[in-house]
Amino acid sequence: MLNLSDKFFSGIVEVESSKEVKDYVKVSSRKGFDKDLLTDTSRIPVTEDYKPIYKYLTEIRNLEPDEIDFVLSEISESELKITDTSVSNENICLKIENGEVKINDIPFSLVDFIDYGDSYNNGPVIDDIGTTFTILRSKKVLETNLRVALKIEFESKWDILSLTVSLDKNSTYLKFDFDWNNSQKNHLLEACFTLNSPIKEVFSEDMNLMIKRTFDPEYNTRENLPNERGKEVKTNSAPMQRGLLIDESDNNIGVVTKGLTQYEVFKNKLYIPILRATGSISNPQNPARTTPAGPPIETPSLQMIGKNHAEFYVFFGNQRAFEEVIGQVYNYIII
Repeated sequence: MLNLSDKFFSGIVEVESSKEVKDYVKVSSRKGFDKDLLTDTSRIPVTEDYKPIYKYLTEIRNLEPDEIDFVLSEISESELKITDTSVSNENICLKIENGEVKINDIPFSLVDFIDYGDSYNNGPVIDDIGTTFTILRSKKVLETNLRVALKIEFESKWDILSLTVSLDKNSTYLKFDFDWNNSQKNHLLEACFTLNSPIKEVFSEDMNLMIKRTFDPEYNTRENLPNERGKEVKTNSAPMQRGLLIDESDNNIGVVTKGLTQYEVFKNKLYIPILRATGSISNPQNPARTTPAGPPIETPSLQMIGKNHAEFYVFFGNQRAFEEVIGQVYNYIII
């Protein structure tokens, strides 16, 4: 393995191989072609080459920048624990209690809002308080000494969403993997973290730098929709690149994302949109903007009907912790 980053790397990495490797932890398998065949321009894959490809986990400790090393897993004690309603290690814990998900005692939920917006703007409705998904069932789906995973199924009036929460040995963060079939149009589905007190400051990554934005947590977009032509509503939403950090005296949480580039603040709630379903480039009836931003061209694909996937990582700490999680999630380990 080769570390192409400028920092030491320690953590769990995934390896795929068509060979049986006894020293690694096997977690799954699939049918496919061996990587050596796919990268060999002088060979053509044929039916006989289609074989099981196994996914393994192995642990890396202090791999230096630009260092190449052959890594074998060591059998060692692990603080990982999993049940059908919880995952934990010495650093972080997720549990389901009384129909509610909590991450280190921070409530987590999924909330669906009406969205009559377009490709430019959200289109909130004045009296919409959102519909919260309920937990349908949960069960452990992976239990090893390097990684555990819990599958939670959430249910709305229309759809069932599957969330797989995984946790690695010694890790400081939880990985959230969402998969679901979206059947509804014109809505905004958000992951919600309910913190201890109103959120006033958020640090987020923009242009590869951490910048601070301040918010009025009591400001309600839905109560301030414009009725005068040429106006666009102010929001408590902001962009981000790979993640954000809230590091206040009573509030602390960090989120690193893959492809999710927006967040919203309201009172003591932090929202991460995981799906926006809209149907036009510019909606002339968008309640957030009284003058259209462009032509009312229909874009059915923006309704995101069918299979959807979202992914992010949750941790607690300061900016150093944020940088460490970024390094883990976006690691440059070549296998």
